[in-house]
This record gives sequence, C-alpha cells and structure tokens, in this order.
Amino acid sequence: MYTKMFEQKTLAYLQKHKMLLAGDTVTVGFSGGADSGALLFCLHRLSAQLEIKVQAVHVNHRMRQEESEQEEEYVRQVCACYGIPLTVLYAREWDEPVPSSGQEEWARERRYAFFRQICDTGSKVATAHTANDQAETLLFRLTRGTAVKGSAAILPVREGYIRPLLWAEREEVEEYCREIGYQYTTDSSNLNLKYTRNKIRHTILPLLKDINPKAVQQLAGYCEEMRSVQGYLTAQAEKLLEKAKTQYGWNAKMLLEEDPAVGNVVLAHICSQKAEPNRQRIEAIRAVCSAPNESVTLTKGWKLRNYKGVLLWEQMTPCIVREEIPLKEGVFYKNDPFCLEIRCESCERNKIFFEIQKKDLNYWADCAKIPNDTVLRSMRPGDWFSPRGRGVSKPLRKFYAEQQIPAVLRRSLPVLASENKVLWVWGYGFAEGLFAENAKEYLHIFPHCIEKENEGYEN
Repeated sequence: MYTKMFEQKTLAYLQKHKMLLAGDTVTVGFSGGADSGALLFCLHRLSAQLEIKVQAVHVNHRMRQEESEQEEEYVRQVCACYGIPLTVLYAREWDEPVPSSGQEEWARERRYAFFRQICDTGSKVATAHTANDQAETLLFRLTRGTAVKGSAAILPVREGYIRPLLWAEREEVEEYCREIGYQYTTDSSNLNLKYTRNKIRHTILPLLKDINPKAVQQLAGYCEEMRSVQGYLTAQAEKLLEKAKTQYGWNAKMLLEEDPAVGNVVLAHICSQKAEPNRQRIEAIRAVCSAPNESVTLTKGWKLRNYKGVLLWEQMTPCIVREEIPLKEGVFYKNDPFCLEIRCESCERNKIFFEIQKKDLNYWADCAKIPNDTVLRSMRPGDWFSPRGRGVSKPLRKFYAEQQIPAVLRRSLPVLASENKVLWVWGYGFAEGLFAENAKEYLHIFPHCIEKENEGYEN
C-alpha cells in the first residue's frame, strides 16, 4: 500500500512540473544511499507507464578509500540485478590530491561536470533531492545571507536536471526503501559535523522539528512560495534591465528609482555575473548606484563602479590582450566580458539594404577592402580611426574620449586593425570606406557581452 502511494505521489509531482515526456531518457545519480536508491527504483518501476528509459550513473569521488570502492561494487551489483544500465565515473585518480578544505564543493563541482556531459547527450539527469535537502539549503542560505532567488532554494526543474523527490521527506524515502526491500548504504561523511550541511541536518533541523513536527514541509513550502514570487519579480526585473541597459553597463539612476523588490532582483542578476549574490552585496551595489565614481569590490579581480551615472564592471587588473590574433572567419575573441564572432558571408544587395537595419551596416565591410595583415587586439599607442560618415581621422584615444567610453574599459575593448590603422571599434563599427554596396563577400561582426551566472549553493 505505502509503495503504491509513494510512487503515485512521485508520478503526480513529475506531471505537475512536466519533468519527463514519453521517449525521454533519464539518468539517475545513484550513490547507493537511501534517497538515490528510492529515486532509481521508483522511476524504474514507473518507466513502462511513463514510456521512458531509465539508466544510472555512479560518481566515485575516491575520498573514503575502501568505503568508496565498496559503494561502487554495491551499486554495480544492484544495477546488474535489476537490469538497469550503469555508468561509473571517477572524480579523480588515486594519486590526485583532494583539497584540504572545501571538499564538499570540490566533489560537487566534479560530480556536476559529469552530469553536464550527460545532459549534453540529450538525457535528463535526475538527482535525489528531498524536502529535507530543500529545508537544509534554505536554512544555509538564510544564515549566510541571501536574496529572493536564493530563498527559492532547489528548483524542481533546471536546465536538464529534474528533482522528482522534492515532495518527500527523508523518513518517507527510507520507508519506501524498506517496503521494496532495498538495503541502502550510508555514506560515513554524511555524519561528519565538520561539514555545514551535516550540522544543519543533524543538529538544527531536529530542534526545529521539536518545535513543529512539520517544520521540513513548512520550510519546503516556503521555498515553493518564493519561487512564485521570484517568477513575478524576474519578469518585472527583465523589463527594468532592458530599460536601464547602456552600451557598457546600466543607468544607475533608473536602478534606484525602481521599487526595491524589483530593483534588488536586478542588482542580484548583475552581481551574479561575477559573484554569488547575497543581501550584503546587493546593499553595497545599491549604495554605489547613488554615489558617482564610487566602487565596490565583489569578488577577486572585479568591482562594480558608478562611472558618471553608469554602473559597470571594472577589472581590477585590466585584461590587456597584447598578442595579435590573425583575422579569420569563425574566431571568437574573448576579453571578459567582451566577445565577438566573425563571419564571411555572401549577400545580395537587397538583403543588405532591406533586411538589415541601417545602424547594423556599421558591422558589415567589404572583404576585398580588409588588408591581409588585419588582426584582433586591444588599443595601442599611435592607433588612428576614421569614423564612418565623419570625413576625418583622429587618434583612437581621442575618439574614445569623445564617445564617452569609460576610461576603465578602453584598454580592454577589442579592435580590428592593420598596423596602426584601426578598421573596427567595439560599440561603433567599421571605419570610413570599408562598406560597399556591390561587394561579393561581406565581413560581418557580431559583438556581445558575456554574462555569467553563479548558480549558488545546491547539491
């Protein structure tokens, strides 16, 4: 009776969040423990009904010597007994040292690197997070300091990952294992109180359950509510981000004028490009927005600066690309956060003039007019540039100053040049005389900024 109820609740949760479709392959991260074993067997038993293929992956981190090998062997035996395809991966060679600190994070990074590779094959990856994991993650983040996004904790579905057991408490998972006759292993490191998550699991959560036996479900329910709030705020924040965006950053005044509930989500998004957002960092960024020429260091090597009303990222040691990268099609030039792609395209005249907005023509040039010695590089002393439609040539540094390009960015911006003659400038386009209406081939440059998001604390 309990087995059927557990599986029906899992099925309902899968359907509620549209985790799996008929024909999907799902790979279960299987450690041999209770949570991952319950998930593997539950999906295996539901596979015919769902019309899915279930397989398993075991990551041996090789952190506990003999115990790690015993777990691997047990996992192999279980999967072989039930005919479940299994892949075993190793986080390190035995002679590779394990970090003396931050071992949990190291193991997580190795594990998820493997999972991302599995997602790239088209399979979804199912991890066995439960309502207890949700509660633990929330408490960890609240204690450390987090924003609305962090309070949503572990998402049921995220970029190829699914968490079908987030509805269940650990006691329910263990009862299911007993009902189906699965004898799970216990990772000894899960009992070590030197790890923060174990302190929360074995010390704090039991105290909260003494106050309210339903504490785990209450905390997990709060996370679900915060996901709904986050969804609304994110939609509003996206509008503000687009409205406030400038060529090199964001209009600081606009960010301050918005209601803090939305503004803080925007500031968290900006922060997440280089550092994990939390309340202290968001408050620091807000303070910089109201203080021209002030800055705040958020992570090693990067700070946010209010430059004449524009909030922008500043690299504390500017990344100046001194080497020359020969121009060729398909080159991706990356000088964080700047990136550009180069293509050589054959285009008819009508396509150029009727399918492309006029302003975009600055990013097209006649391939025949590009010198053979053209390279990608950063600005150098003695560079000259002839802005399109101006009829003049001037030092590049003077052009940058006229265009009010922040001084902190000028030496990091990519340029296309032949000796000291600059042919293309980031944010402006090609120089005078390089576009032709009747060219046989066009050099087309696609510039954009790299945005990196920190995923935060999640197993």
